[in-house]
Amino acid sequence: ADTFAVIVAGAGSEVAEPLHKYLDAAQAPGPIPILGTGMTAAPETAALVNGPFGHALDYDDVLSIMPAHPSAVIVAALLASIHGKRVDGRAFIEAYLVGVEVGGNIGIGMTNGHYQRGFHATGTLALFSGLAALAKLHKLDVAAIQQAFGIASSMSSGLRRNFGTMTKPLHTGIAARSALTAFNLAASGFSAAPDVLEAKAGFFSSYGVAESSVDITVKGLGKPYIIVDPGLAAKAGFFSSYGVAESSVDITVKGLGKPYIIVDPGLALKKFPCCYASHRAIDGLLALRGKLACDATNVAKVICRMPPGGMHVLTYPRPVTGLEGKFSLHYPLAAALLDGKCALATFTDEYVQRKEIATLYERIDAAENPACRGDDPLFETRSSGSKGFVEVEIHLSNGKSETMRVDKAPGSPTRELAWNVLHEKFIDCARHSQHIGESRAGQAFDMIQKLENIKDIAEVTRLLC
Repeated sequence: ADTFAVIVAGAGSEVAEPLHKYLDAAQAPGPIPILGTGMTAAPETAALVNGPFGHALDYDDVLSIMPAHPSAVIVAALLASIHGKRVDGRAFIEAYLVGVEVGGNIGIGMTNGHYQRGFHATGTLALFSGLAALAKLHKLDVAAIQQAFGIASSMSSGLRRNFGTMTKPLHTGIAARSALTAFNLAASGFSAAPDVLEAKAGFFSSYGVAESSVDITVKGLGKPYIIVDPGLAAKAGFFSSYGVAESSVDITVKGLGKPYIIVDPGLALKKFPCCYASHRAIDGLLALRGKLACDATNVAKVICRMPPGGMHVLTYPRPVTGLEGKFSLHYPLAAALLDGKCALATFTDEYVQRKEIATLYERIDAAENPACRGDDPLFETRSSGSKGFVEVEIHLSNGKSETMRVDKAPGSPTRELAWNVLHEKFIDCARHSQHIGESRAGQAFDMIQKLENIKDIAEVTRLLC
């Protein structure tokens, strides 16, 4: 439900106009619906457009262990593959679950080092989520799956430097299209290395992180001399603790289904349409705003303490566009203080550029704080939005102050969004598309709630086109 909603909403986002122009230039007519538009296109072109729609507003779900946004890739790829075929809801769900499972475990095996090096895992790893879902839905045999993964590995792409631009959501479309292309090529007999994930010069060794090596240190002794602690090589010592874990395909394979990722740790759905790293801070500020009955007129200072690495992708302290605002911490805090909410309209250029917002920045002090690491045993493996904890402190002009700690963002697996909240989000997303009426959106939402009983997924997509 959440993924269909955000794809539809993306049809009313900044990426819509250039993608419409792209569709005209591509001259690729076909039967696959472009959700939220009333348009159709050829399968691979439709995947390339539906994918960015799903991630354009940064409102789609998060799988922190990848860390990536796999669902929009999976759904865009699956929808593009089923023209002329009747696919029931249960089969669609099963394919989706396999996609989450495979991509998520590849993410675990690659480690967070892949993301930290600058790769956007939604583009590089969720590609395999889409491909696995396609293989499951269309019952591709083992040999063809090996070839498909080999083909797809040479299509993996996406860099974090493009965060805050239209190219970030484009990574989702490229991944969905590449998944479908690799699937179709493999099904047609196209060849690739069958061991591409684990082989030397393969995917894990090239895109992964090499193990930190004490041998390099030892060989460098006396060249020139450095005072060295011989305990550095010990197990649980400096290198094993502070070094970067080696990416391992064995970890990926052994983790499959033990338990299924959809069960543990689960996916996080977004309550706010912006980078997940800022959600705990926004949630804390809104909670304190309500508790203290305050607003921008009587707040003297806002202090936000983030965990180490928590602001890693929040790179725009003074954004000038809506897209930049999604990757800011100062802006959504200012907007939440001013408006009492953080909604789709919050991240338009017009809202970001308000004079009232600019005057609030001087009252907001946001920074990483080592104390916010806490006692999180999985700190190093978690994404910016889920590691450690966040503290928000508000000081009123009358001298009163209060602090709130937020460990989990709303919508995280341990703070799930209720169906009524998802319904509100679904309708709001449909409204944002400017093409889907509330009545049709409501019908689609009701059908998705009982998707496992739907005989043909096209019944849903017809309502959302």
